[in-house]
Parts: sequence; C-alpha cells; structure tokens
Amino acid sequence: MEGDICEHATAVLPIMNPSDTNSNFGSIRFFVGDACNMPSIQQLGTFDAILCSNLLCRLPDPMAFLGALPNYMNIGGVVLFVSPYSWLEEYTPRENWIGGYENDDGAAIDSKQKLREIMEGKGFVQVHDEAVPLVIREHARKYQYIISDATGWRRLK
Repeated sequence: MEGDICEHATAVLPIMNPSDTNSNFGSIRFFVGDACNMPSIQQLGTFDAILCSNLLCRLPDPMAFLGALPNYMNIGGVVLFVSPYSWLEEYTPRENWIGGYENDDGAAIDSKQKLREIMEGKGFVQVHDEAVPLVIREHARKYQYIISDATGWRRLK
C-alpha cells in the first residue's frame, strides 16, 4: 500500500470434487522454494510447463537455475521467461549477470541474446518472442511501467 502499511490477502481454491471429470485441480501443485537450489527431481518431479516471470534478473545465480532447468522439463515441455533484464547488484552480483554489461573487449553483452545461446546449448528451441508491457503498483500514487521480454522455449532433447 505505502511505506510499512500493507494489506494481507489469501487465495483459496475451490474444494475439488473427485467425481468432477472436468476439474484439473488435482494436477495443480504450488511450491515455494529457492530457484538456485531446487529440490531433487524425486521430490519435485518434472513438468510440461514452467513459468519464470520476473525471475532471472532477481536470482543471485541465474546460471545455477538455468543449468538445472532441463532436469525439471519433460521432453517437449515449454518454459516461458518474462523479464525486463533489469540487472541490479542488490539481487545478482555483477559477475553472475548473463547480460547487460560490456565484456573485456568493450562489446555489449545482451541478456536476450545470451539467454538464447544458453537455452539452445541446453537443447531448447525458441518458439515465442514478444514484448509484454506491465504496470506494477507500488502504492496509491506510485507505479512502475515496464516492458518485459517474453520468450518461450520448447525442450527438444
């Protein structure tokens, strides 16, 4: 809301009726965890889809997450990254940024291009690319307008 004033809210799913054949609630699972230190595949399982929204540039070690990602994706599965690539040292040490800096030769390292190289190297092919505008309300009189990069990737191998 503003400053230290906040509003608490709880989301509640409807109770699932086991005889309702149109319901997919039984296949929905929610997790809270550390994207750089994922639980074992035996604990977490593998997925057909993973959404990484506003995640990459807020991880202390994005490569740790990207390195583990294929282990959690089924072949043919899709991962969607939505990121403004707003790298800040308060979240990610500069040496862990995947882009947004100049290399030793002075060449600009672009986050989107570097993500493409990383994902292709891990057996993914890009299937989607678009700019996604969004507004974040910080409080009643302050908003952030952001245009994030949204890329979708299908795991081939």
